[in-house]
Parts: sequence; C-alpha cells; structure tokens
Amino acid sequence: MAEGADAVLAEELLSESRLKHEGFFSPAPIRQKWSEHVSGRRNWQAQMWGVLMFQAWLEEHKTLISTKADDDVVLDAQAAGIPSRATGSQPVQPSTN
Repeated sequence: MAEGADAVLAEELLSESRLKHEGFFSPAPIRQKWSEHVSGRRNWQAQMWGVLMFQAWLEEHKTLISTKADDDVVLDAQAAGIPSRATGSQPVQPSTN
C-alpha cells in the first residue's frame, strides 16, 4: 500500500471528482478497488498501478493536451467558416471557382 506523500498523491489522482471530470475511467469501480486496497481487504496493486500511472501521466501532460485540443477546435471552427474568438479570425469564405 502507498504511504505518506505517495498515498496523498494517489488519493488525489484517484478522487471521484477528478475521475468524473477527466472522463477516461468510470469512477465507481476505480474507487471501490482503491478503497479495498487501502483498507487492506484486497490487494489490487497490479490493477491500480496502470490507472495511477495513466493519471500521473495525464497530470504531467494536461496542459499540452488541453492546448492541443483547443488548437483543434480553433482549426475545426475555421475550416467550418465559424469565426474563432481565440484568434479573432473572420469566417472562411467558400471559393466561388
């Protein structure tokens, strides 16, 4: 089981609100397994490791991912001829050729 600072970080990474907000995992089974693991009732170390590593990776890269997603939205909006508040651009006019 995780102890000290590692346990605090793991709890933050596996919080129900965080899991819901990020939307990659269903919070209920993750929280159930984590609770059983922390209490010592079951050893879910192998199963929880992958989830924890993904969550840690996501934490490290969320700014990059968020920026990329925002860029994609801007590009999609521009391609559809929708003005983007992010760039202040005007709608793309269809070609008349």
